[in-house]
Amino acid sequence: MTRVKGKSQESSEAPKKADKPEKKERCSYSVDQKQIVVEYALKHGRNVAARLYKVDKSMVGRWVQASKKWNAEPAKVNWNSLRVGSGQKPLYEEAENQLHKWVSDQHRLGAEITNSNVRNRMYQILKQPDMKVLYPDAVNEFKASSRWLSGFLSRKKLTVLRDRPVFKKRPVCDVVLREYRQYSILKEIKADDAMQRSSQSQNEVFNNEYMVKTEVEDEVEKMNKKSNEEPITEIHEIFDKYTFVEADPLAESSSFVSHTQSHVQPIILRFNSFVNKSSSDYI
Repeated sequence: MTRVKGKSQESSEAPKKADKPEKKERCSYSVDQKQIVVEYALKHGRNVAARLYKVDKSMVGRWVQASKKWNAEPAKVNWNSLRVGSGQKPLYEEAENQLHKWVSDQHRLGAEITNSNVRNRMYQILKQPDMKVLYPDAVNEFKASSRWLSGFLSRKKLTVLRDRPVFKKRPVCDVVLREYRQYSILKEIKADDAMQRSSQSQNEVFNNEYMVKTEVEDEVEKMNKKSNEEPITEIHEIFDKYTFVEADPLAESSSFVSHTQSHVQPIILRFNSFVNKSSSDYI
């Protein structure tokens, strides 16, 4: 036996994977076909019936349990239905047919139909004399539930609009209270507007008065400056030249020093001579 370097000839052959079981195709059976399988299973057994008709034995068991309802009311069974677990006819088939015709006519006319319209129309149909003969207890027993409505629409392949929210009418006291609140709110808004307008007018008057006062004060200050400029400048000139040094308590007048930048030794003058000189200069 020749061997491959590093590997044996036996290991080179990979093991085959196990084949997956083929999926069975799902089939639909009518109630009549199910009844045939059920009758054969009751005579020969479920396993034998499952092998013969090539169906699952658990499915045969479910059909056997469902056949009790079929045989109890065979007149209400739709033997050609292919739905799993179905076969029962609607309880009010004639009324639903009439309702279907009414909904189709409304759609043809372009009217909008809602869920509540369908429910109310069904109650009206059941109150008709011919429907009372067919369904004597329908007025008391029938309930237009959401489950019945969805089943009816799916059976007849219809579409309707959903119910729109209905707003309840408020009592009179609530309406009066709401109007009073609106009136009070509007009154407060108007009062606020009036206060704002009055405050704005007061601010404008104050600003105008303030502007007038400031203008008058400016003019007064200018006039005072003009009136005080000449004597102030003269006094400054005099005090730049004559500086107070001391006051002689024994003398009748004080002493000043007369000096300039050019004078080195100040000359003491009497206050009387200073007054006479200054008065003669002004005259």
